[in-house]
Amino acid sequence: MNPLALERFIQPLLPYFFGLWMLIVIYFTMAPDLMVKPATRLLNPGIGHVILFGGWTTLLGFTLLISFKRSNISLLILWIAGVLFGGFIEILQSILPFERDGNWLDVGLNAIGCTLAVLIILLYRGYRNSYIERMKTQIEP
Repeated sequence: MNPLALERFIQPLLPYFFGLWMLIVIYFTMAPDLMVKPATRLLNPGIGHVILFGGWTTLLGFTLLISFKRSNISLLILWIAGVLFGGFIEILQSILPFERDGNWLDVGLNAIGCTLAVLIILLYRGYRNSYIERMKTQIEP
């Protein structure tokens, strides 16, 4: 599969997907428990943390990599951004009066999601780079 053709297709959409995912994260992490409980019955809350913050970090990474052409994005900085965002949400849950409470276990689960996201981006970047190298060697005599 041609990753560059896929990138051309999704490039204009990624910032919108990231914005939508940001709204989803904010809803599920900041809404009062009564509003979120029915939705979380379908999924273990721990897995929900991994998915929410792993998805946030993945979409941020792909938005920077593809939409903003930042091919040299530091995966460590991306991981730190995801973990800090997750930690910030947990702090807000402790401070705001929304019947939510932040805890360290959730920060750890958020970090696991961010780690998986960085691995996905690392694998994609490697695949993309090897595809570009293969295309270069086919063109050169």
